[in-house]
Amino acid sequence: MDLAVHELDMMSEFLDARGWLLPDDERSLAEQWTMVDRGVFEIVDARGDVLRLRDVGRGDTITVTNTITHPSDATRPGLMMIGRPLPVGDTHRAMGGFMSAPPQLVNPFLDAIAADDVDELIALLAQMLQPPQLRNTSGEELVFHTTRWRVADADDVHDQLTAAGFVGDDVGESLPTAQFLDDERRELDDIERDDDGESGLLDPNDPEVRQMTEEMIRAKEIEWLDQEVPAFVGRTPRASAADPIGRENVVQLLATFPEPRAGEFVGFSPARLRSHLGLDD
Repeated sequence: MDLAVHELDMMSEFLDARGWLLPDDERSLAEQWTMVDRGVFEIVDARGDVLRLRDVGRGDTITVTNTITHPSDATRPGLMMIGRPLPVGDTHRAMGGFMSAPPQLVNPFLDAIAADDVDELIALLAQMLQPPQLRNTSGEELVFHTTRWRVADADDVHDQLTAAGFVGDDVGESLPTAQFLDDERRELDDIERDDDGESGLLDPNDPEVRQMTEEMIRAKEIEWLDQEVPAFVGRTPRASAADPIGRENVVQLLATFPEPRAGEFVGFSPARLRSHLGLDD
């Protein structure tokens, strides 16, 4: 909402069209707020409902009130935040909230703000909030393989592969006479049904398959709660949700997760994740 109000000029448009409806002091304050740009801030001190922040790009130090903070990894001095604190009297208020800025994005954020590059700024925020992707234990994106081999005698294939502890590319070693034909690789988004309507994959409408998949997804959701997430500066969702500033970051991230529709085969449920983290209120 703050991007729409400030970077996309909705506040200025409102003031031009209907600013005359506001009392003079409120209109003056709103006009002042339209001139306040977003910034990258380093936490200098965090005590009670007060944050002292150093504006990394401009060098100023400001005091932000009306935040509820407690000592934690998310509010310790030295951490970077991105936001647009607005002046109210002698202090500032975090009207649009703050988001933890990963160290590798601090300079790109500063460059985008300095260049007034709204598209790049939105892209960087989206990069911070993108939902988790399906990857293997090495961090590589999942790719579906359909490998084909030709063997001289198929009768003993099962026993030989089992005895060899077959995994993936071990066919050639376990069956020296096997001839490799091809390896078809497809990413998740590229999987399409064959002309005869069959995909070669498990039938998502099979009750046993649906139950197995649902259990797997729920288990992965629980694992994700305790995994370090770049959007939270390497903290886990569970640890972030226990901190007031981190909690807002988790809420914003989960808001980008689409709730799986009835009949969908895969996908985390943001509603279940919010429930696990105590964010239902």
